[in-house]
Amino acid sequence: MTCDKAQELFSELHEESISEGLRQAVERHIAECPSCEHTFGVFGSTYRAIADLPAMEVPSDIREHIARRLDHVDWERKQTAPAGKGFRFVLLGVAAALLVGAIVFRGPWSNSGSNGVGANITGAPGTLFKPLETQLVEGSLHIQMVPKEDIRIQVLQGGSDFETLPPRDAKRTRVDIAKASELYDAPLNVIGGTPPALWLKADNETSTTAIFFPQPAVKLANVSEGNLVQTLQALATRHNVTIEARLEDAGPLTERRIDGASLMGNLDDALAGTGLTAKMVSDSLVRIR
Repeated sequence: MTCDKAQELFSELHEESISEGLRQAVERHIAECPSCEHTFGVFGSTYRAIADLPAMEVPSDIREHIARRLDHVDWERKQTAPAGKGFRFVLLGVAAALLVGAIVFRGPWSNSGSNGVGANITGAPGTLFKPLETQLVEGSLHIQMVPKEDIRIQVLQGGSDFETLPPRDAKRTRVDIAKASELYDAPLNVIGGTPPALWLKADNETSTTAIFFPQPAVKLANVSEGNLVQTLQALATRHNVTIEARLEDAGPLTERRIDGASLMGNLDDALAGTGLTAKMVSDSLVRIR
């Protein structure tokens, strides 16, 4: 019996749901193979640890979160190398981790409803400078930056005039000053419900950081006709994720696929020819650079 075949039967062996002949064959292989003996020991410990967890209420959208992350894992595998030995166990491990993690999952942004963005300035991190970007901090989306000099940061909301970014008709909701060589850290709150998009603009940067939120009430076709901004807005809704993208402009008008079959596949189509790439930061947040 090969290692792959034996490992495929670990679960049945542990649950004693395996035929007598296979049980003897697997146990004989484990006794003769130090690697599988160790792997089966780890498997048993993990199985027992999960079984001992207290009963918890699983979120109703857990299947969607797991499917999205597995889609991303499979997409990354295809971009690098063919699946090697044991890849099935990698996917199962990811799914198990997501199942446990989703129980305590919180959304990546905070909706306080009134206060906009409030900054928290911390001690200087020396010569480490970083551009304006978003970070997940304890499950909430924050704006962070370490500028070389005092910089004004604007937060705008909504808008549909994409001739320039941020849109000319976007509503400015907050202006902060990020101090030179200090960490600017502001929780990203929105005003009056979740908008289709927020726009972050630092005066020293030519690009605009756009954050697209899903809009559950919006009905979509399988093809988006519009610019890149409109496509990313549609994909955020189609796949129920938040998309953060650093953009120079809205891009030309074109047709792009948003059929919902694969988030990363749809993003590949949307970003083709732009020089931008997408990365899953969490099962609810995608970052584009």
